[in-house]
Amino acid sequence: MSFIEDIKSRILLSDGAMGTMLMQYGMKAGELPELYNIEKPDIVLAIHKEYVDAGADIVTANTFGANAHKIKGDLPIDEMVTSAVKIALKSGARYVALDVGPLGGLLEPSGDIRFEDAVSIFKRLIKTGAEAGADVVFIETLSDLYEAKAAVIAAKEVCNLPVCCTLSFNADGRTFMGCDAKTAAVTLSALGVDVLGVNCSLGPKELGGIVTTLIENSSVPVMVQANAGLPELENGISVYKMPQEVFAEYNATFLRLGVAVVGGCCGTNPRHIAALRRLIDTSTHVQPVITNRTAITSGTRCLQLDGSALKMGNSICACSNEGVRKALLEGDYDYFIDEAIDQTDDEADVLLVCIDMEGIDEATAMAETVKKVQSYSPLPLLLSSANPKALDAGLHCVNGRAIVSIVDNSTEQLQKVLPLAKKYGAVIIGRAYNDGSVVKNAGDSIERLKSFVETAVNNGFSKN
Repeated sequence: MSFIEDIKSRILLSDGAMGTMLMQYGMKAGELPELYNIEKPDIVLAIHKEYVDAGADIVTANTFGANAHKIKGDLPIDEMVTSAVKIALKSGARYVALDVGPLGGLLEPSGDIRFEDAVSIFKRLIKTGAEAGADVVFIETLSDLYEAKAAVIAAKEVCNLPVCCTLSFNADGRTFMGCDAKTAAVTLSALGVDVLGVNCSLGPKELGGIVTTLIENSSVPVMVQANAGLPELENGISVYKMPQEVFAEYNATFLRLGVAVVGGCCGTNPRHIAALRRLIDTSTHVQPVITNRTAITSGTRCLQLDGSALKMGNSICACSNEGVRKALLEGDYDYFIDEAIDQTDDEADVLLVCIDMEGIDEATAMAETVKKVQSYSPLPLLLSSANPKALDAGLHCVNGRAIVSIVDNSTEQLQKVLPLAKKYGAVIIGRAYNDGSVVKNAGDSIERLKSFVETAVNNGFSKN
């Protein structure tokens, strides 16, 4: 049975912390955990086996920080990853997850890591782990939805493994970069992850509201890997003291809500996992009710599309704004900063980015405009272009879930654009004309829209 089939029929149990256990086995502060895969593989294997003996279905390979941005110098990153997966495969676990943690820096515009570079770094790690034999990809402990998107795209471009993605939220219900649980659930669901959820930062007591929101707004199974409570400082060291029985009691609430995968994060050990095993074995598998609602997002904001009229900020449009055309010809993308700020201050719901003009590289222009606009505005975006390459470039670097306006309903154009919207999880809007022809009557309009919807549904989209 595959991971995806298994998760539909029962609750799966993941393992607990690796760092906590490595320290118990003698790892000193400042040591690189991933080097243990090469230098002390027996210790790593022993930890995996402890979790398997405690009842874990899934063990997580010791690859959390094995990326080329975090690990500098000539250290053998690929060997660390390959060795980690091979060790985990020896544990006897039902599934081995490749652990993909954050890059260890901030993406632009908050930091200096380019989105495209983030995708490339994640690709290297995930491709290596998949080739080594991992069963599933666990993208975890991310605090930036944009970085999560980079990792998800990377995974889907280099392997066919199931992808699980969990973010870390603060006590206020938002990640460090300001993403709330609803925005995360909508965006990650649209990107096509197989499981989404929350891990780290908080204990199970503090995660109740976040988990509820994730389940209410997710169209895929939800997983939770909480810390063993909140840390306490003892002699300058963070110590987690939540007993395993209490840890399991709080997780019981998550199972009643319909959480599909549970496990542990910081401070948890095989005793916590054994307590979860006992809980799962006496629990009923609950299928949460999925409400099929359409929403769009930015990196920090979610907008439900409920049929109400949207106020469109439409000044960033090459078709109607001479200033935009001039800026694009001159490559002056800073021009769009004031436009984005003005429309946001004017209480627009969505910002239109329309890059349709001759004399420029439309793909480059769309990507650069999107990056600049979303750096200064928290609003979701609507992208419009007759050029599929431009839409691809723009959707690739959108932070959140955008709308794509289909400007030509011809079969040829739909065959190019719909797969892009599917890949990046975009909401699509069609028009009541085809091949540039004019709609002559209401009946003609309805028939053309029916044809558009049928084509979209055949490409895997919901009618919503």
